[in-house]
Amino acid sequence: MERDLESYQPAPIEIKEGVNRKIFMCVQLDPEEIKDQEIFRKYASDNSIPLPSWYIAYRVTGDQRYDLKFMCSMKRDVKKAIDMMNMYSSWLLTMPVLEDEVISYLRQGVIYPCGRSITYNPIIVVNVRKIIDSKMDLEALLRLNYFTLNWVIDNMLVPGKVESWYIIQDLKDVGLSSIPGNMMKTMSERLSVYFSLRLGKCFTINVPLAIKAFWNMTKIFIDKETRKKIFIQRKGWEKLLSQFITPENLERKYGGAQDNREGEFYPFRV
Repeated sequence: MERDLESYQPAPIEIKEGVNRKIFMCVQLDPEEIKDQEIFRKYASDNSIPLPSWYIAYRVTGDQRYDLKFMCSMKRDVKKAIDMMNMYSSWLLTMPVLEDEVISYLRQGVIYPCGRSITYNPIIVVNVRKIIDSKMDLEALLRLNYFTLNWVIDNMLVPGKVESWYIIQDLKDVGLSSIPGNMMKTMSERLSVYFSLRLGKCFTINVPLAIKAFWNMTKIFIDKETRKKIFIQRKGWEKLLSQFITPENLERKYGGAQDNREGEFYPFRV
């Protein structure tokens, strides 16, 4: 599949769907998007807000269009987009995460990549039962995610072709009362800033009945574009996953053809 990726060209809907851009690099922007970038930079200039060195460097050496990402993430509220940039800058000072910090969790298979979707998005499995059993705190969970997602960016994403990932969040053997809800919520909030617009889809499977019922009641209050990314399934998720991921890119326990990984989670395999 990695060889096929070399010749892969994303369909227009995989580059931009409606107003929602999925591919930011190595593509031509629309006039309104260029205007958003100009608004971002003008606001910073007019308010004497210094643009960080990493932002300037990216614009010179290979523009990742962070300004547009921040504007899109904040629904084009330029003040919130600038605040997001500053949060991202502060986070960069804590990078990189060294392997030794998270090696025990990596070997346990708390989170790991396992293949690609039919549109070549990396598939990342998050085992919530193992998060609980490991007794990790929030900071350890965040650092583990930062390490893994940065590895995926460096080894599995391709600018201009594949710039987002799919998550399988497995709640097997997790009761409602044991779900680390606050940790998972904080993690999601942080990742949405530090890995802005990298989430393509999130499949939460094996969910307790109460969570499925709660989702059915609350999803009407979530915007349509976000709902397109989120799938919460108690049963029947094998058929759902097969719509987006071929069997050779899924473990058998998820309805695929890969052997289930047992004790062979790290080093990661592409």
